Amino acid sequence: MWRYFKAVFTCIPVILYAYFAWMIRYSRHPEKYPLEQRYNKARKLIRYVAKHLRVRYEVSNYELLNKMEEPYLLIANHRSDFDALLFIALSEKPITFVAKIEIKKFPFIGRIVKAIGGVFLDRSDIRQQLLMLKEVERSLNEDKDRSWTIFPEGTRNKNPKENPLLDFHPGSFKIYQRTKAPLICAALYGTERVLKTKHYKYYPCVGEVFGPINEDKYRELPSKDIASLVRNKIEETLPSLKARDDAILASYLKKKKA
Repeated sequence: MWRYFKAVFTCIPVILYAYFAWMIRYSRHPEKYPLEQRYNKARKLIRYVAKHLRVRYEVSNYELLNKMEEPYLLIANHRSDFDALLFIALSEKPITFVAKIEIKKFPFIGRIVKAIGGVFLDRSDIRQQLLMLKEVERSLNEDKDRSWTIFPEGTRNKNPKENPLLDFHPGSFKIYQRTKAPLICAALYGTERVLKTKHYKYYPCVGEVFGPINEDKYRELPSKDIASLVRNKIEETLPSLKARDDAILASYLKKKKA
């Protein structure tokens, strides 16, 4: 974590300014400020911090996120707390998140998610979960200015080397069934490296975005079948992402030795 703290200390004047200048206000009363204004501020700060963490975005077809003309539901595997920030960094158009309630207490990520209108799920409170997911459905059906991301594994995968992909919760796909929003999927690899201590010249976040899926025949499937289809697609993609990641890391190590 030393490299992480070093980067934070390097960025701390900018982070502190953002925290007191707009982050507190936006996170406490997001309804008072235009979403585009809140999102652009958050994205600019995230990209600044990522630059100092020496993050390199190696995500194929991410341009799809910026080409979509309507709000969509993005489904991705979950390897790191950086995953949500990665999608904000890549997407020029507002995208927000369904996050576990523990994230709400994080001084940086929690404030960002609140500032851009995300929701937090309390996994110990079924009623609260249903209310929050209904809010996501309402947003996708009625709002035209923001998309949503869900990580259907339900938690960060803490041991991706031993178990590359956790089970997907079918309930995450009921939102897709109950709205007309297209479904976009993303496979991620190596995002957990961003906050680790091993030193590379750069820290690649490798991924692939695919979709959109918007056919009624898929919405008519049981949610567990949709979850299985998406999980299988992501699982099939991970080996090629690992190969790309290995090649990128090898090139960075070679440059460092040179």
